Amino acid sequence: MLLKEAGLPNGAPHPLAPRDVKHGVSRYVVYGDLHRWHEIEGQVAMVFSAQQTQGLSAFRLMGGLDTRRHTGGIRLGQPELDALAAYLESAMAAGQRWHIITLFDGAVPNDTLQEAMRDPLARKSLLDAYRPLMKRFGRAAIDGEPVIFDLVNEIHQLGGVTERQRQQFVEALIEAFI
Repeated sequence: MLLKEAGLPNGAPHPLAPRDVKHGVSRYVVYGDLHRWHEIEGQVAMVFSAQQTQGLSAFRLMGGLDTRRHTGGIRLGQPELDALAAYLESAMAAGQRWHIITLFDGAVPNDTLQEAMRDPLARKSLLDAYRPLMKRFGRAAIDGEPVIFDLVNEIHQLGGVTERQRQQFVEALIEAFI
């Protein structure tokens, strides 16, 4: 995805050498980062700075918007939207150009996400809660590079739902972004 010249569709493969790929790591500072922005803002700046020193310019924000019920359910209001804006501003200031933001993490026990996959009304409620984020950041970019959204990480780790329910949720999420 980071390659600027993808080559011709029928041409020979154009593999990237390790020197051609400058990437970061999938990580979180604390789970639910954006709910705790005031606590972790300095840590995020240090991580971005350390990555730049290593020649790494991409980052995947994991678990930034924790939706588990025991953490308060769906907490996605103006403070979280402002935190995401500050996160992206910090990334740009540090020269971190490429970002993947994971919306949901199926590997973490998450009854809110399970319910949204099983129940169409719960799904609508969850997607409605995320619409302000989609509207504000759906076309976000850093220095012209689009912010990429990983819709559901490790969706198959989420138990208690069928494959069809998982697929319906992802389709609804894609439609909401569109």
